[in-house]
Amino acid sequence: MNLSDMAFLEPWIAAGSDAAALEAELKREVGSDHPLRSRRVQAVARRQDCDDVLFITLDAPRFVAVVHLTWGGRVEPRQFPRATIFPTFEEWIERGMNVDHLEFI
Repeated sequence: MNLSDMAFLEPWIAAGSDAAALEAELKREVGSDHPLRSRRVQAVARRQDCDDVLFITLDAPRFVAVVHLTWGGRVEPRQFPRATIFPTFEEWIERGMNVDHLEFI
């Protein structure tokens, strides 16, 4: 799937020019026990109505994660930033984006 051609459903929008800032904030927030710690990630999309961001991992094992950034600019306690992991992008579309869209409209 070519992510640059992806049509996101509301409330999701492409990360676009915000991707680098979202990736940098994630790196600041994750602690040593977070599933995205030391992972290479790419910010793909963000929700326009909250601070949830969709990241894909670029190294193995590959997965996608919806992360609720705190924007605290520092390492967060163990349970933050909250992340919901999906094993595939297709599963996120089905169980994440489509569900979010139905709740949003």
